[in-house]
Amino acid sequence: MMRKHIVTINNLELAAMVLSWLVLEYLCPSLTFCHIDMFCDNTSAVAWTKKMRTSKSIPAARLLRFLALRQQTRQTSSLLPLYIVGDNNEMADVPSRAFNDGKFAEIQQSLTNYFNLHFPLPQNASWTEFKVPESISLPVISCLRGEQLPMEQLCRIKRLGKNTGADGQSTAPPSASTHSCKKLLNWSKLFSQQDLPPGSGQGLTVEEIKLKFKASWKRLQPSARPLIGRTT
Repeated sequence: MMRKHIVTINNLELAAMVLSWLVLEYLCPSLTFCHIDMFCDNTSAVAWTKKMRTSKSIPAARLLRFLALRQQTRQTSSLLPLYIVGDNNEMADVPSRAFNDGKFAEIQQSLTNYFNLHFPLPQNASWTEFKVPESISLPVISCLRGEQLPMEQLCRIKRLGKNTGADGQSTAPPSASTHSCKKLLNWSKLFSQQDLPPGSGQGLTVEEIKLKFKASWKRLQPSARPLIGRTT
């Protein structure tokens, strides 16, 4: 009989980070020796991913095992998770609030058109919708259920080719309301204005992010070997 595990919002946030990693793998032909960071507004998911361990949550442990195996398979550096408050990461936060009668209900009509309108890309580029295939989503769901899948299954994710939907409109008409789009188009300016202490829940400054990257790179470098003197 399979033991049932309680799935919390923290587990779901961690699952979203693992899915984001898998989508990145799916779209990038090579991640070898790459340093990758990921923003998340859930402190538990960030802490679990940074430590790559948990002593209380079985679903989180299964997800971290999956993530570790994928990083080993693709020969990347350890993922560097960074906490950021949801209001400062609207491209991820807004779709999660697209309720039927909510403020962002129009996203349901066309996600790509909404993003092209409110979060326009430079050089008239267009957003493209990615549809997560079952080869990616099913292992994550199994981990959330607390199942310990074979290592071979987690190391060999079947690729189905490019799995993207239709593009949105290539150009976006001017809009008076962009839902703080100016903040998103200029991260450096945004963070430089928020010189707040760590843990305040208001995001990180650019310098803090750079320091975290440097600490991550230093941790991954091989230790210097001690010099052994020789006598002749």
